[in-house]
Amino acid sequence: MVVQEATDSLSKLAQQVDGMTQSIGTMSQDFEKIDAVLRVIDEIAEQTNLLALNAAIEAARAGEQGRGFAVVAGKVRALAARTQQSTSEVDRMLSDLRSATRVVVSSMDSTQKSCSKTVDTTSRVMSSLENMTSSITRINDLTTEIAFSAKEQSLITEDVNINMIEIHEMIRQLSSNAVDTVKSTQRLIQANVQLNDVVGGFKLS
Repeated sequence: MVVQEATDSLSKLAQQVDGMTQSIGTMSQDFEKIDAVLRVIDEIAEQTNLLALNAAIEAARAGEQGRGFAVVAGKVRALAARTQQSTSEVDRMLSDLRSATRVVVSSMDSTQKSCSKTVDTTSRVMSSLENMTSSITRINDLTTEIAFSAKEQSLITEDVNINMIEIHEMIRQLSSNAVDTVKSTQRLIQANVQLNDVVGGFKLS
């Protein structure tokens, strides 16, 4: 049945979103580890910069003999400064990535909740359709019995015909309601498919 297939698809979608959310959670832990490494590198660069500064001061005190060492100390300081700048840039990039990740997680959480809600609604619609089908079958059975009785009771043929018209109208209305319900379900499924496409559009680095 189409409705059952749609329900199964939405359930699988919810499971996939949950798996992606867990993966992003793991990635967030990796961000924290990278942050820790960056802090260590930044501390080393800062200490290197201080040591190079002290070395340059000592080289200046040594005069002509310390000139070569002063040049080396200057290059070490420049390297330490570039290292600190690089770690700052990486930290900024990680911060931006964390922000984007939070947006994606929020979006996937909303999608998962929407899918769960749709699965519940679709299940109720399917139950209603089954009840409608049962009612229509019962009405058809009653119609057959009434038609059979009409043949045997020619004296009340006119009254039976009137009842038949009313019963057929009930069948038509129930069928129309069933069609409307199916269309509504299809629109709901389409909306969730589009929402899944939006979530799938995010590319995680």
